[in-house]
Amino acid sequence: MAINWDAIRAEYVAGTESIRELSERHGVSVNAMEKRAAREGWAESRRKVAEKTAKVVDAKIVRRKADSLAKFNDQDLAIAQQLKVIAVAVLKGENKMAVGKLRTLAGIFESAQRMGRIALDANASDVEEEDLGEAPIQVVIERRDARVPGLDPDER
Repeated sequence: MAINWDAIRAEYVAGTESIRELSERHGVSVNAMEKRAAREGWAESRRKVAEKTAKVVDAKIVRRKADSLAKFNDQDLAIAQQLKVIAVAVLKGENKMAVGKLRTLAGIFESAQRMGRIALDANASDVEEEDLGEAPIQVVIERRDARVPGLDPDER
């Protein structure tokens, strides 16, 4: 029976089996297979294939992470914009929500952002800041607090 060296080489280069394991499975002496592998550079070919495979896998992981982070950021932006609308209405006196409740909502949102970034393995330097057009919610709350003399601390 003829030895199909091309098939054995392909198995070695693309797989994880050792020369010894392949030689046993194909009924070829270890010595003959080692000589053939050395002469034809199987180990180098295997290294290159593994390297190329790792790059493809890494690129897919990065792309998936970027897509997830983009979706997370889009959702965060939508929530932040809604909170901003509420904060501006409270500041203008158009919404009677207690400032403390708004501050609680902003805190919950901030915590959710942190948890999401941890889950997505992202930190603030990985993410571009979105311009919401006006001051952040906390600044709006602080401005309102400053403009309302005698505001009960429980309502903040």
